[in-house]
Amino acid sequence: MFPDRLTTMLCFAIPLCALFISGSHANEAEDDLEEWLKVYEDSLCILRGTMNHSSFTYLDPPLDSLEVFAERTDERWFLYLKDRPIRIIDTDTKNRGSKVEIEYESRDLGRQRIDIFSPSKEIIDIEVCEELMQQVFAFDDSPFPRYWLDTCKEIVHVRGTNHVPRCAYLVDDNLTSSGKYRQCPACFRQRVEIPGLSIEMALREGAVQTYELYNRVSFNDSLQGIARIAGQRVLDNWPLPLRGYDYRFLVTSSKGLNAMAFPAGLIYLHEGILAVVEDSVELEAVLAHEIAHVELRHGYRTLLKQQKGNLLSSIIALGVGVTAGAVSEDAEVGAAFGAATLAIADVATTLSVQGYRRAHELEADNIAALYLTENYGPDRLNALQSVLQKMIYAEDVAEYSFDASGMSTHPTSIERRTSLRSTQSLNIGRPTFKGVDSRNRMVATFNVYAIFVERRIVEVSPSVQRGYERRRSGGKDTTWNYTLYAAIETTEYLYKNREVKHMDVLVGDDELRFDNKQDTEIAPMAGVGCIFEMTSSRDIAFSSISSIDVDLGIDMRLQWEFID
Repeated sequence: MFPDRLTTMLCFAIPLCALFISGSHANEAEDDLEEWLKVYEDSLCILRGTMNHSSFTYLDPPLDSLEVFAERTDERWFLYLKDRPIRIIDTDTKNRGSKVEIEYESRDLGRQRIDIFSPSKEIIDIEVCEELMQQVFAFDDSPFPRYWLDTCKEIVHVRGTNHVPRCAYLVDDNLTSSGKYRQCPACFRQRVEIPGLSIEMALREGAVQTYELYNRVSFNDSLQGIARIAGQRVLDNWPLPLRGYDYRFLVTSSKGLNAMAFPAGLIYLHEGILAVVEDSVELEAVLAHEIAHVELRHGYRTLLKQQKGNLLSSIIALGVGVTAGAVSEDAEVGAAFGAATLAIADVATTLSVQGYRRAHELEADNIAALYLTENYGPDRLNALQSVLQKMIYAEDVAEYSFDASGMSTHPTSIERRTSLRSTQSLNIGRPTFKGVDSRNRMVATFNVYAIFVERRIVEVSPSVQRGYERRRSGGKDTTWNYTLYAAIETTEYLYKNREVKHMDVLVGDDELRFDNKQDTEIAPMAGVGCIFEMTSSRDIAFSSISSIDVDLGIDMRLQWEFID
């Protein structure tokens, strides 16, 4: 019996000893790796951006058997941080050396972290880790190939994927942009990074359900092709940065002179509006107006403006992926999410039946005017004016205030035409400013896109004139109305919802105050377009904007700095 027991004990002891020895070696390897990683601490470098805008990317380890990810732990900051200077402040290892945690600091957003890890728990040794670090961070100006070229099939793959064929080799941007090689559809699928996109999708889905009850999609393939090609042409020549929506252009069989844009890039043209446009530029003018509604996020802004307090917070929470089902244990929170869902449905119905507000229509006209001016010159502003003239006739003479589908046409066509006749658009180079709080944390970015200048001749009362001659006769004076279009993107450091009040702009030696008459509502982790207005007695040349100060109604003082 004794020998058998000894044999049994040895059978258990040998694996345990081997496991202990193996674990000891693993711990030593992890300690060595952690000690070696300290050379990177306090290093200044660039965080490389991924090509597909994702929060993680596959790395290219020197060993075929090893699969490794690099993952940014907070993807919300990715667009702010990619290809930006950072300082590595701490490194650590986990899981016996199969995971490396790198904490870094950015002046814009404070401390963040990126993890390099093997999902199969394989140990990352020092030699492998050094090569992987060079793929995530740029420590010098040496070239970094970002694509794989499969010479066998002449297909280009993005670096950072898990399906690169063996016959591929790394190449630079110039070779892949030649157009000779086909892009891999899996690699080049861009993920849209738009705060609140899920809210806009919900608005669109709700609005379309009502809209298509009265506006059936046309079966005329020729008209569908015309709309699709013209829409893509407008997008290809858009004068401002596009947000990245996936646009669709559809024609309905309705005979009314109308078109409608829904959030997130769904645009309808009635057969009636296609029948009255006389050339391709007039059609592009209509489409530019509708695309402007989408890019200015008028549906999203309408929702934010109508909802206040806790309800708005619930809507924003829905927009970042929190669902009512995930919080159903809390009755109050669940009720708030239910109310938020009803609010989205209510605004969606309003959009489908009544369209956009007057101020939003004028904003969209200004952007459409900028499109026409930049692509066809100021002489072709008449393209949009011509369409408006036909809409005025349809509304006033032919009594088309409601078209055959029962849906209302665009309001205030006369006012829109009058405004366009006296407005010039200026693209001012799109300067970008960042706003940081007293703790140097990024609160918001502010992008200035274009200024629209309206020149007016006004009658002036004699009592306010200076000089004997003008006091006797009265007279006329000239005023300039300036409308500035900008977009604000915020981070969570905004803390709570705010109204954008006004903006002070320094142009040369002139400090000008622009008022946001709509007091646009802005929320944490959200982005909206804003319109600011100012009236002056003189013509101002906006050749350069050196600084801005945006009033967000916030307690802390924001420091706005130009981003080069």
